[in-house]
Amino acid sequence: LNGTPIADNKLLSAQAFSTLTTCASAVEGSAASVTDSTTNTWGAIITGGGANHVQAYCNGSNWTVSGK
Repeated sequence: LNGTPIADNKLLSAQAFSTLTTCASAVEGSAASVTDSTTNTWGAIITGGGANHVQAYCNGSNWTVSGK
């Protein structure tokens, strides 16, 4: 993430939301595993500081829950 290309088979470690790259059109389509989401509702906007472990997706504007 963080602007670095990811190999197709590389596993990403789960991380705190605050360490993610800011979601913007340049990183739309990026995905990450988040350890501290305040929500686990599919499609909801993620903020950090919670206890939910979720898969995050950058929609070009916000990181949203794409799986739990």
